Amino acid sequence: MKLIYKIFSWIVALFHKKEYNPIIPLKDQAPLVKDIIKFDFTYCFIDELPITINENVIYVVGENEFYWMIGFNCPCGCRDIIQLNLLQDSSPNWSYKLNKNGSLSISPSVWRTKGCKSHFFIKNSRTKWRVDYQ
Repeated sequence: MKLIYKIFSWIVALFHKKEYNPIIPLKDQAPLVKDIIKFDFTYCFIDELPITINENVIYVVGENEFYWMIGFNCPCGCRDIIQLNLLQDSSPNWSYKLNKNGSLSISPSVWRTKGCKSHFFIKNSRTKWRVDYQ
């Protein structure tokens, strides 16, 4: 399992590089999006974000069916905790949807501006990486 994780991490690192290809004319190098599915998440509804965040678990935090935050470990493997605001009165904010198949989706995408700078979607409890080339 560790070997698979290392190989996947290497592949993700390759896609995070924005490189210019001198063989292809610059005008033909339009942004390209590739989806790389890493792993499934489970989710739970809790009153407070725990001190120790379990991998592959999305925590929807709130009380009395009023949820204000989503917390989870960054799926890239950097181990940073991502906390997303669910309050619609403040910005930026996200929303979640429970799908008919029992999975969870978060919108819009998560684009980290610090740390690993990952950009990904969580759709149907799966991580879909967005990799842009320019």
